[in-house]
Amino acid sequence: MQNQDEFYIGYLPKAPKKISGSLKLIIFLLMLIMAFVAFMVVANEEKFDESTFEYGKLTELKGVIVKHPVPMLKVKMGIDPDKKEVYRSFILVNFGKMGVYELVDDLASKMDEPLDQYEVTVQGTLIYFDGKTLLELSNQSASIINFEKRDGTEPVSNFLTLQEEAILQGEIIDPKCYFGVMKPGFGKVHRSCAVRCISGGIPPVLMMKDKQGEMNYVLLTDYGWGPINQKILDKVGKAVRISGQLQSVDDWYVLKVNEAKAISLLEDPIHWGKDVYSNLVVDFQNSGKHTCPYHPEMSISLCQ
Repeated sequence: MQNQDEFYIGYLPKAPKKISGSLKLIIFLLMLIMAFVAFMVVANEEKFDESTFEYGKLTELKGVIVKHPVPMLKVKMGIDPDKKEVYRSFILVNFGKMGVYELVDDLASKMDEPLDQYEVTVQGTLIYFDGKTLLELSNQSASIINFEKRDGTEPVSNFLTLQEEAILQGEIIDPKCYFGVMKPGFGKVHRSCAVRCISGGIPPVLMMKDKQGEMNYVLLTDYGWGPINQKILDKVGKAVRISGQLQSVDDWYVLKVNEAKAISLLEDPIHWGKDVYSNLVVDFQNSGKHTCPYHPEMSISLCQ
């Protein structure tokens, strides 16, 4: 009898050996391919940053509140070799998607002398990542526990002009989400949230890399250190080129934006992990960047 090709009929209890063997091999290979694809997707998935929001934990700090360049709590860290006081800056943000400009103005109205002549005790929630620390006033105005006249009248902020006309490019972010509250806190997926935060008064920050590949963060204000939030909402979460006077204020950079020159969108969108940020016209000679966030209750490094 001549050999005939195997043929499977659905109502038979078993498929012929050759057909069943081929199907088993195909299914096994497909499972291997699926496992390999799943492994590659997980292996190449971008890891979340080690940013921290100490939700539910209130920390008490004592320092001087300043309004410029943005509302900050300046905490005394010690004395430098020139016997000058050294301060660390905590950007102040309000509960939710709100800034603290009105809260700071209300506090200043209760004082007989300028705001920076008082030492204030504040209670709030720490947010920190990549050498920068913010403090959320979680109980809003009730977060200001006490204030008293401080010793001395020396300024607590050290302003230094680095370049009169700097041209920078990067992505405009809201620092509250980026430095700890949301993951990820940048890019297209976070744009709508960042717009709401910045429109609510949280100071905008330009996130970028310098020519050495190091991350840098620059606070954005107008030329008079006033809020520029409402004027840049359509540029938030996008790759931009922006110019202005570049300054350092203790452990932060500040760009006083030249509003006469439009903030331009870059033709090519920023993709995290690539070198799109590196085309900076200015080089940062002295970053003054802290390598680890400051935490008042811990003596160990917070760097991961």
